[in-house]
Amino acid sequence: MTRYLIILILLISTVQSQAQFLRADYKKAELIYHRPLAVALLDLEDARDECDSLRVMWFNEKIKEVMPRYWTLNDSVIFMEKRLLTSIIGSKSPEYAVFSAKPSQEGQQSSNDIFWSRSFTFMLFLSEDGRRLDPDLVDRNSPIIPDTDNGGQLLRGRYIFKLSFADHGLSTEDLIFAIGQIDDKVNLALEKRYSKKGVYAQKIPKGISVSLQNITLLIPDDLDPEGIDEKIVSRYYEHPFRIASQDEITAAIKNKGENTAYIHYMWSDQERMFLGSVIGTQNGSLLAVLKPGSVKVEKADCLPSGISYRTILRMKAKKLKGLSRLVK
Repeated sequence: MTRYLIILILLISTVQSQAQFLRADYKKAELIYHRPLAVALLDLEDARDECDSLRVMWFNEKIKEVMPRYWTLNDSVIFMEKRLLTSIIGSKSPEYAVFSAKPSQEGQQSSNDIFWSRSFTFMLFLSEDGRRLDPDLVDRNSPIIPDTDNGGQLLRGRYIFKLSFADHGLSTEDLIFAIGQIDDKVNLALEKRYSKKGVYAQKIPKGISVSLQNITLLIPDDLDPEGIDEKIVSRYYEHPFRIASQDEITAAIKNKGENTAYIHYMWSDQERMFLGSVIGTQNGSLLAVLKPGSVKVEKADCLPSGISYRTILRMKAKKLKGLSRLVK
């Protein structure tokens, strides 16, 4: 019997890779079709400096342009200033679904300590649950550990779906990607009837990662600070790839290029940390997740408005060896 258990465990481990990101909660998601979507605009009063002010103005302009084009879960989309939305959330009014996107911090808990990581978090939730999700209106009786001084919070599934980027620098393509991920994951949750426990995600099937054998990985020409070229990459990555400029990668994402993928860096609630990932350009699908520590974000005081934090991802070329093994 022990022998069969060992074989079963081995079989399960071979068809799964690193932890995937969040699933959506279908029970809450079912309610949003019958509600208008309140999209939270950023408030200039929350900006700490000129850089933040420019980002706030850029975001408010772009979200109004992008949201109506790519959002499909609600027929009615309403853009709301912070003061009005705060009032609605504070009253626990069950009238809206809320799309919130703002600078925050993700927390990794170790014993009694919490280690905070700078992030930009996209969240979809019901307005009556917002009091438990907004750090300005935190419910102390809820299963949330807030840090209101830094805007950080450990969230425990009151939201429908959440996605966090590793820095505040956003491009139009980042907004489209985030909106598309939320849209797709909520529809999938409704189709598959994912239970609430599914909010914390499952593994990526090995068969999905193996597809990278036939997909060209676009590797930024500035990925490794020590330099990178085809000869160096070939030592560690055995599958199709192409060294590309940031502009070429952005164009591939924007044009939904076929049979190409790129490196991203997002928060995993399963692992409670930011992880490097490989995303397909054609449909924004998650194809693989790299080992912790493989990818990092270079420190930057202020990225210009509209420039993605993906442009400051850094990774030693030799770390591609782990991805190569995952794809086999």
